[in-house]
Amino acid sequence: ATAGMSTSVEVNESVTVSVPADAPRDREVVPAEATVGTLTVTNEGPFTRPLSLPELSGCLSGQSAIGEEGVHLGYEPRSYNRPAQIAGGESLTFKITARLPIPNGTDEMTYAIERGSDCERTDNDPTLIVLDSEE
Repeated sequence: ATAGMSTSVEVNESVTVSVPADAPRDREVVPAEATVGTLTVTNEGPFTRPLSLPELSGCLSGQSAIGEEGVHLGYEPRSYNRPAQIAGGESLTFKITARLPIPNGTDEMTYAIERGSDCERTDNDPTLIVLDSEE
């Protein structure tokens, strides 16, 4: 058996976003980009392997007023600035970013961040749920 690749996702407990300076004034809700955690990829084998990052998805809970369920999650650096391969025994860490909606005119807003397998939440606190990817 050959040693494989492992990934681990760490999420922050919360993130605070504020309205971007260049936000269009005529929109009620604007997206704010924020770092919400990290992904570490480790090549446990001796050989260089292609680097591929798992698709991440997320959703919002407790923000019915905003009305956006899905959240775009991405990585920094962006794909065109990432290495195409990972050497044997090497670990690489990437920032996980999210585009979070914030009501225009709000100074700032804090989202709790959780890992989860679905978007079901009972409380009304603004929460970003980072969905566990299917391994």
